[in-house]
Amino acid sequence: LVTLYTVGSRLSRRPALTLLGVVEGAMAVLLLPGMTGLSTWVLYAAILFGAWFLGDVTRRWRDAATAHALRATELEQARTELARLAVSAERVRIARELHDVVAHSMSVIAMHAGSGRLAADQDPAAARRALEVVERSSRDALAELRRLVTVLRDRDDAGPALDPAPGLQDVHQLVAEVAAF
Repeated sequence: LVTLYTVGSRLSRRPALTLLGVVEGAMAVLLLPGMTGLSTWVLYAAILFGAWFLGDVTRRWRDAATAHALRATELEQARTELARLAVSAERVRIARELHDVVAHSMSVIAMHAGSGRLAADQDPAAARRALEVVERSSRDALAELRRLVTVLRDRDDAGPALDPAPGLQDVHQLVAEVAAF
């Protein structure tokens, strides 16, 4: 019985069935010429088959458990990769948002600071206007950065309504700020 259970649990189905048939045949050869009847042979054959069948079920469960463990590992790796990709995409989105918020204001500030420096000796009023644009642009940039940081920190909280980043409809205002000097 132990041998047939082991055969059923260790070998694949076809070789295990072949060995079961050999054992059943050997039992028939040993029992039929003797004193036992057909009912005894059928009982022994059923017991031997039962031992093999339990081994076969054990092997199939073990194979299924191994396949499920492999699939779980693959799914965990896929989940980890998706989480990594989501973090990467979020970082790219945040970087793009920071660039959109700050780049325009920094360009305006740099241009007007340079023109104010050049105009300081010849036209103090023009230098003052350039410094006012620098001040207003830097305050706007700080406000936009503060808004973005607030959105990033309080993503789950329902906070006050925030203005969206400048869009295509705001191009004329952005150009006017650059040309204001």
